[in-house]
Amino acid sequence: MVRGVTLIAARRAWEFKPDQLHLTLLTSQPVVQAVSSEFQFTSITLDTPAATFGPVDRTMPPGFVGNNGMLRAGDRRVVPVRFLHVEPTRVVVDVAGSSAQAERVLQRFREVVDDFLSGDGARPLGEVAGTKDFSILSVELGADLEALIHPAAREVLRLLAGASGPDDEWVPMVGGYIVSAGKEFAGEPAGPRGLSSVGARLTLRRAARRLDRLYYSEAALSSERHLELLNQLEQILEAAAGERRFPEERNG
Repeated sequence: MVRGVTLIAARRAWEFKPDQLHLTLLTSQPVVQAVSSEFQFTSITLDTPAATFGPVDRTMPPGFVGNNGMLRAGDRRVVPVRFLHVEPTRVVVDVAGSSAQAERVLQRFREVVDDFLSGDGARPLGEVAGTKDFSILSVELGADLEALIHPAAREVLRLLAGASGPDDEWVPMVGGYIVSAGKEFAGEPAGPRGLSSVGARLTLRRAARRLDRLYYSEAALSSERHLELLNQLEQILEAAAGERRFPEERNG
């Protein structure tokens, strides 16, 4: 199994069918105040949220954006909530933790807003039609990513990356996007990378050395499934590299 796992972020969206999310009620002053009090956001705006799991329609009212809050988890523990967005057909939460914790934030959000009813007696949130996930992890792998690449190709890729001498190390990065069979690739998502919730990317962690084998991993998956697949990749890397998991184990 991978070591040194850090859950950097988990993002989950609840998606609703038309008319199952009452945006006007959710952006009314009493509801906004109740949500702000519960999660203690440092800033709240009524604006069109940034796109995370897809385009966001501009509507009136535009939507809800709460930044830098928390969910109390008991015993002085808190779940940091990086943001909570309410869109016309979607509620998105991003936490510094696991997908299970993101789900707890969404559940608590529903409990808070369910204290309010519309004029016809409807609750602010109806039935959830589907969910989407995105997560970011930092992990230590037992073998270098270059083990997946043919040795001859490694040198060519090193030169393509701009190596000018033997001391220039090539830092491999793997990832990709899903495209339906026969469909054209639309290109990488526009906007800030940190808000894009599609595709996958695995690369050396910023400020880490190659010999540290500390990697930054993004995936359009729950944090639990994400870690499960990284453990599978670890086994593949070990087999491809033909070595034991960590340098100290090889020396033991």
